[in-house]
Amino acid sequence: MLASLVFASCKKEELGADIDTKAAMQEIMEAARAAAGEDVFIPVTIDGEVSKENCENKLGLTPEQFEEYAMDAYYMQAGIGTQAFEVVLAKCKDYASAKEAKSLAAKGYDPKKLICALPEQCFAIESGRFLFIGFLYDNTAEIFLNAFKAQFETEAGETNKFYERGDEEPEEGGLGGLLIPG
Repeated sequence: MLASLVFASCKKEELGADIDTKAAMQEIMEAARAAAGEDVFIPVTIDGEVSKENCENKLGLTPEQFEEYAMDAYYMQAGIGTQAFEVVLAKCKDYASAKEAKSLAAKGYDPKKLICALPEQCFAIESGRFLFIGFLYDNTAEIFLNAFKAQFETEAGETNKFYERGDEEPEEGGLGGLLIPG
């Protein structure tokens, strides 16, 4: 009986290992666009692969943390610089790595990285071995959270909303909250 429990536990950790991360990100985008309908604007996006060179900007992880916890990761961001929109999907080495990367990302991610486009919220959530980060306006955040949660066979963890835009003053010389809401 113990052997079957150990085997089941190991097998559980393997769920998602064979999923193509880039294709999963595309499916999340398609599901979110369908759910948004015509009422919510989701910008035209460009996509790219997260690497050791851009992982701090895209995931809030240092290159060493990225190498330790992630297998691969992809992002989609607004094709124009004035829209606060970026989502990132990382496939982690196992479930524990996804939970740890979620915690580290919330501490290391810079929600004010774009001077001309502040998000209304930033969040991190994991499901199995996958980590999802959102840099979004409030009206798209729930849409993307639901699209992410529906994507995988595993139950999603709690959402860590690590940034909410308040009435903070814009940074010296920056445009702060001057943007066109989506």
